Amino acid sequence: MRDSFYWRHGHTWARLEDGKARIGLTSLGADMAGDIIIVRFRPVGSPVEQGKPIGTIESAKWVGPVESPITGEIVEVNLQARKSPRTIRKDPYGQGWVAVMKPAKFDADAGALVTGEEALEWFKGEVRNWLAKKKG
Repeated sequence: MRDSFYWRHGHTWARLEDGKARIGLTSLGADMAGDIIIVRFRPVGSPVEQGKPIGTIESAKWVGPVESPITGEIVEVNLQARKSPRTIRKDPYGQGWVAVMKPAKFDADAGALVTGEEALEWFKGEVRNWLAKKKG
């Protein structure tokens, strides 16, 4: 969790790699979505603003956006995840990534993201809330 940046509103993460950012759903975001059966991506080359969708996922109980944690241009999408959408839930930080983006203004976007201990505390609170909702 320490090398990634998290968009709290959409439960997505960004990890910087060689001047680009790999994007995916958090493990909790993927779990909240349920059994993911379809994933759709915006086309490579599409500009995306922070908080706007880079694609959509569909599960047996939910259809919704995958919100981008950063502003930039989509340079790659995970075709393997499109073929096997359940990978997003099974391995959200590895093989289940969603897209790679070329950041447009990462330094400005980073102010709305959490990382390190702040991200860990946020995530723990979200898990507690999620478990309480599942029980209630």
